[in-house]
Amino acid sequence: MSAQAKLVLGLSCLFSAGIVAGVYLSQKEDRKRLRAGVERDIERQRKKMQNKTELEEQLRLHEELMKKESDRLIKN
Repeated sequence: MSAQAKLVLGLSCLFSAGIVAGVYLSQKEDRKRLRAGVERDIERQRKKMQNKTELEEQLRLHEELMKKESDRLIKN
């Protein structure tokens, strides 16, 4: 094999290895971004449930207050 052929073979191997490494790193970064999106969704759902629970508690307290106020006005 000539020196020129060896050089071309070596360069093409390096180029191919670079492409494989680039694709690997790109996929790794994509997976990291996807996982971060899932974590944000989970946190958003947790906050939504917390807000719903707080709203229900506030509605219950409001109803209780309105009933007490109504009873107070009836007695007076």
